[in-house]
Amino acid sequence: TSSSSSSSSYEDSSTNDLTIYSAAALITADVLGTGILALPHDVKVLGRGLGVLFIVLNLPINLYAGTILCRAADYVEGRMIDEDNNEEGQIWDVNESDDEDEYNDLFLEDESNEAHDNEEEDEEEEEENYKMNLVCNDSEEGGITPTDQKRRLDKRKKKRQKQRRRRDLYEGITASASAAGDSAYSSCADSTNENSMDNELQANPASLSTSPPPSHRHHPHHNSATYDFIGMTSTLFPSTSKTPLRLVLTIYYVNLFLVLGNYILVMSHSVQAVFLNRICLPTAGLIASVLMLFVSQLRTMAKLGRSVSVISLLSLLIVVILCLVSIHSADDNDSTDDNDDQGALFYNQKPLQQGTITTTTMTPIVKKEEEESSFQSMLRQLSALSSICFAIGSQKLLLNIRHEMRVRTEAAPQGLGLSLLVFGLAYIAISLAAGDDPPSFLFDAISPQTSPTKHQIGGLFLWIHVSISYAINSQALCSSIDRRYLHQLASCNLHKHHSLRWFILTLMTSISSYIVANAIPFFGDLVSLIGALTSVPLTLMLPAIFYRRVCHITPVWKFYFDRESITSYVLLLVSLVFLILGLIGSLGSIGLDWEEKKSSPFSCY
Repeated sequence: TSSSSSSSSYEDSSTNDLTIYSAAALITADVLGTGILALPHDVKVLGRGLGVLFIVLNLPINLYAGTILCRAADYVEGRMIDEDNNEEGQIWDVNESDDEDEYNDLFLEDESNEAHDNEEEDEEEEEENYKMNLVCNDSEEGGITPTDQKRRLDKRKKKRQKQRRRRDLYEGITASASAAGDSAYSSCADSTNENSMDNELQANPASLSTSPPPSHRHHPHHNSATYDFIGMTSTLFPSTSKTPLRLVLTIYYVNLFLVLGNYILVMSHSVQAVFLNRICLPTAGLIASVLMLFVSQLRTMAKLGRSVSVISLLSLLIVVILCLVSIHSADDNDSTDDNDDQGALFYNQKPLQQGTITTTTMTPIVKKEEEESSFQSMLRQLSALSSICFAIGSQKLLLNIRHEMRVRTEAAPQGLGLSLLVFGLAYIAISLAAGDDPPSFLFDAISPQTSPTKHQIGGLFLWIHVSISYAINSQALCSSIDRRYLHQLASCNLHKHHSLRWFILTLMTSISSYIVANAIPFFGDLVSLIGALTSVPLTLMLPAIFYRRVCHITPVWKFYFDRESITSYVLLLVSLVFLILGLIGSLGSIGLDWEEKKSSPFSCY
């Protein structure tokens, strides 16, 4: 593969010291990024009652998806440690607890090599002993019916088959461990991860089959295999076909590129607001890139999560308060009578020269929603559904954040659950407080004509917030590219100059994001397109696939009547429905906007 190099050539700056609260702040800052600015209008399109209900229903769905994603990662890391111990005499333990369907209760126990080599014979002998014990025990208790005896034996046989399938998967995982370390990201030789693994073992020893000595806790593929979706795919699908890896890699990278382009677009608007809309959008984007590129030099999630994410959330809080005050203030009533026409603020301004001062006028060229046909209205509603999914989806960077946590098993449900609680309540409160007719972009509620100072202050804090949200996603993208491709680049000795290589990588990423932002200058439609095309697969579909793969439910789309299959199967179906409906709505909405607004790529407004 393209990244089969020595581990020593890559410098992993991770400190692995994120707490639950820092991780929750990172997740919240990422999720609230720009989706919260489009959310009130999406709720309005669906109807306030239905929109709020859809938000509430999505919260437990995302919590479940994130939890099973982290369970799958815990499972993989546990098997990696077992492989490092070279305990060839291990067999799958039969757990007689009632909670038999939980995969993480089924771990390897030490047995002799002879027992492992002659497993089938041992199982037959054990079945006979089990039958004898049933008869003896139940005769003392007053007898057992043949039906009950058959039920117990069938239950035990089913469990044996499940354990055998999982052992086969484990052998596939361990056989691909080295390949995952090389082909997924090469090696992460990170000496700081020893303390992280120590803490994880101490915090949740039951989650791993053994407690290996310190010398075995520091292995490159432990981190490569669970660092993000790409590593998990490489490990759980170690077949000769590279299709799963290529598909996930494409979805993951496209999502991050589109998100970064979306953030560039919002930052451009915020800089325009700081200058009272006297500069063109592409020029504002160049100015916005200065702060964005500076914050992006923080190379780890830990550095972004300790304090920078808090600054992002506080800045967003100021922006939202200013927007809500403007919506309800008397001096803004005239300018907010038609919010969709006011949405032309960022897209359809026409500069007029009055002496030496450049001012702008609004041209209401967007059709009113009540004049749209039923088909167009349906497309808007489907687009709104997709945007809400994007605004709530919280699993995209969960593995990246989990990788840098002090205790990785606390990523979900603890860290993720706390984040969902915070931004879920924030979404509901803002949707209810935004009134009956919020603008499609919430920041449009602050009029530059009636409240220029408030408009500038809001633009400044929006710029700060989105710059940090950009840096969080940029870190995930750039670190993945660096691990896979660039850390071996010998030109100009870049493989030795890690900071310089990182700066070049973030610079190239910002340039490409800038192009995307100006090529698709429709904020709401871009959010919808991201949600339909990539966010739904990353946040809902892939967690279900990984979990079913870990549980050895093959093929992954096959339905079984057991607990671990039913819930993950429902999640798989829900994600597929959201993907199809959202994609139809977002593409149709983009077509309507291009026809109505008559805008063009790299337009000034």
